[in-house]
Amino acid sequence: MDKISKHDQIPINFSFCNKKALENYISGGNEHLIDALKAFARDNLGQLIYLCGKKSTGKSHLCRATFDIINDTKIYVDQSSYDMLSDIDISDINYLILDDFEVLLEKDNSEDLLFYYINEFILANKSVLISTIKPIEDINFTKNDLKSRLKSNLIFNIKEISDEEKIRVVKKITEDIGWTIEENVCQYIMNHYQRDLFFLCNVLKSLDKNSLVLKRRVTIPFVKNIIQRSDIR
Repeated sequence: MDKISKHDQIPINFSFCNKKALENYISGGNEHLIDALKAFARDNLGQLIYLCGKKSTGKSHLCRATFDIINDTKIYVDQSSYDMLSDIDISDINYLILDDFEVLLEKDNSEDLLFYYINEFILANKSVLISTIKPIEDINFTKNDLKSRLKSNLIFNIKEISDEEKIRVVKKITEDIGWTIEENVCQYIMNHYQRDLFFLCNVLKSLDKNSLVLKRRVTIPFVKNIIQRSDIR
């Protein structure tokens, strides 16, 4: 069994894929969504986009990538930065991005606060992007006004990338690096980890670097150890 010693201090090289971008998201049938997010970031048409997808479909990747290409006043709110929401001066901000919306709704008195800001942004013809794992109908709202507001504009359901597409991407990346990944290892990565290319590139780059340094084959136990030790996100 492959086992990595605690004394093997091998840094992970994130320069291989150091920025989440719309261009390095595995679209897998979601090309129309990528186009919509580019237009959203470019034009500020006062849209509300509700982005829904299962866990590890790359929602945060899309939110961060969209945020980064907005050339306007903007704010990004997720569960770690939620407290800053109440300090927003709407007159100073043209874009609001709310990531992990279903988690934000679990905060104390969040529904009133979220409705206020979402509604005010839209009334002021400013743009809002929301990501969540839950369809609107699956959320237990206490305010029908918030539910109605969320349903009033664009709703995108992220299509899950097929296993065949995932495997093709993994094999193409490893071939570009200069090695071949075995089918069972490829299947393991696809079945247990995220789909966005930012994550995937860093996993494969780390496997490439560590397998050379440690002179070990890329087996399933080796993959598992590397990912656990590296805390790749």
